[in-house]
Amino acid sequence: MVDRFCEQQQAVSAVLAEDRKKWHLMPRDTDMTTLEIVRDVLAPLSDFTDALSGEKETTISSVLPLMWKIRACTEDEEGDRLLALEMKHIIREDLEKRYNEHDLKMMLNISTFLDPRFKSTFVTMEEEFKRELLLKADTVMLPMEEQPEDSEDNRGAAAAAAGKRKISDLKHLLCSITSEKKGADNSGTRQDSSTPTLPTDKLNASSCASERVFSTSGNICSPRRSRLTEEHLETLVFLAKNLNKAKELNKK
Repeated sequence: MVDRFCEQQQAVSAVLAEDRKKWHLMPRDTDMTTLEIVRDVLAPLSDFTDALSGEKETTISSVLPLMWKIRACTEDEEGDRLLALEMKHIIREDLEKRYNEHDLKMMLNISTFLDPRFKSTFVTMEEEFKRELLLKADTVMLPMEEQPEDSEDNRGAAAAAAGKRKISDLKHLLCSITSEKKGADNSGTRQDSSTPTLPTDKLNASSCASERVFSTSGNICSPRRSRLTEEHLETLVFLAKNLNKAKELNKK
């Protein structure tokens, strides 16, 4: 919103200048300077807003990577104005207050460590939560005879639920943050070689072609076309995914 106002400042001023009753709303130079500083400080955080707002459910393991990225974006830089420094300080201070409780920090560290995309890349309490995991391992694991059977119905339900997951920009954002963090750690941070991380963009099955087929079927079977039979829907999905390929082959 601030960025759009800065872009359209001349047009807004021209409209206000036509009505004397609204001259008091005319932005001054100091107002525009303040807005530009706010825009520059918040601009790097816009990706988080876009990615997270598109998620109905976000895994807790993504909190620490996002916090690290926010801190990196709000580090003091040479040439920053006083207002920019104050905003960055308030953002970092607010994050520390929100996530300073010990049990919460422990939960975030454990969740991030157990996520194969991150492992120990972002954790800050590695030795402490490893001891905690070892102490609780026996109490949270069920004996083999008590574990629920992995029936075909259960596997089918899990596959159906996985098929309905929506591809999100958050996955790509986390992938870039992980790569950036590893690059920043190359100067000396230790990596746990016994627990290698997995590429974020290759972890979930939602990144494979089958997920795109689910998205295509969802676009085709709209509320106005809800009476399509399964056979017709299958045919339309097949044509949507293969018609362009057939045209390319004919051109060759």
